Amino acid sequence: MSRNDPTELLVAVHFDRPDRPSMVVSIDGESKHARYIPRSLIQSFHLTGQTTQGTDRNGQTVRISLGNLVIPEWLATREELV
Repeated sequence: MSRNDPTELLVAVHFDRPDRPSMVVSIDGESKHARYIPRSLIQSFHLTGQTTQGTDRNGQTVRISLGNLVIPEWLATREELV
């Protein structure tokens, strides 16, 4: 496998606005683990219609949407999403 091979991840979506250059996701729903992912490197993304319990940046418990995200393996590793 190449470091550029696509990696599919189930992520909690903390912030996603199509007019922004990146989205903010985590693998556990915790805001302190959230990472910015540049849209230019996202190969595929769609919401699953499911949610999970997580925390916002103030530490408050919130429901967070889940999505399937496909990005290069090197980016997933660098952002500690795998």
